[in-house]
Amino acid sequence: MSAPELDVARELEPAQLRRGLLSTMRSLLVLAQLMTESTGERQMLDLALTAVPSLARCRAVGVERAEAPGRLTGRVPDAAGGPVELDGAMWAWAYPLGSATATFGHLVVAADVEPSGEEQFLLRALAQQTGAALANQRLHAQELATAAELSEVNDRLRGTVGALERSMEIHARLTAVAVSGEGWDGIARAVHELTGLPVAIEDRYGNLRAWAGPNRPDPYPKDSVVGREQLLRRALRAVRPIRDGGRVVALAHPQGDVLGVIVLVDPGQTAGEPELMALEHGATILAMELARVRSLAESEL
Repeated sequence: MSAPELDVARELEPAQLRRGLLSTMRSLLVLAQLMTESTGERQMLDLALTAVPSLARCRAVGVERAEAPGRLTGRVPDAAGGPVELDGAMWAWAYPLGSATATFGHLVVAADVEPSGEEQFLLRALAQQTGAALANQRLHAQELATAAELSEVNDRLRGTVGALERSMEIHARLTAVAVSGEGWDGIARAVHELTGLPVAIEDRYGNLRAWAGPNRPDPYPKDSVVGREQLLRRALRAVRPIRDGGRVVALAHPQGDVLGVIVLVDPGQTAGEPELMALEHGATILAMELARVRSLAESEL
């Protein structure tokens, strides 16, 4: 090649290098976009490892995670990265996968000859953008977790408010029955309206005293004396209403004496917390009514 041709080649070489570097930078931008659209950290790291040979004359050894340092290199790399020793590699380097807030590990690469300054710059840029993508992904995952937690808290609050409103509705309805003096029939009717289930009120011995709802049995079934006493003892030991076959039973026992029983007829076992709450309130109002009636009887005597 003649001297003029050599001069032209020297002038063209920097321009070609600049064009190649610009093209590579564009590829890095595209890679950054792909990482942003990735579904998880594993996919981001796979993209980074795959891109290494296209940016420099070296190979990707792997990613050394911050939670498991030394897995690839046998020692803990410096946080800022640096040279590492690897068997069979003349040159090896650990580039930090860091962001402004955290370091996630290192991208470890190796080569038979040391890459040029431009190539090392590109590898450093690749590691930095991978670290930034990892930080964004974790931040997004944290935001989603926080949003899900807030949604769960809101759901619990709504459920609590709904239960409180339901309790107030039940209390108001049954208190109105007690104040108006509607008696056993009024209590049975109110609990039936609140639960949608047939309601029976029995005296201590199992005799039907009031019924509200459809399908009233005729004749009304009655337990044996022994069976009745066993049921009352079991209900007294329980804190809440008990299930007895296709019925849910609550006792009215002012001052510890069992004076009556209020029953939800529920063969399909559909009664939930609101229905049990209504039954408990009904049992309380029934106990007040029975205590009032007994007090009047004692006064007359």
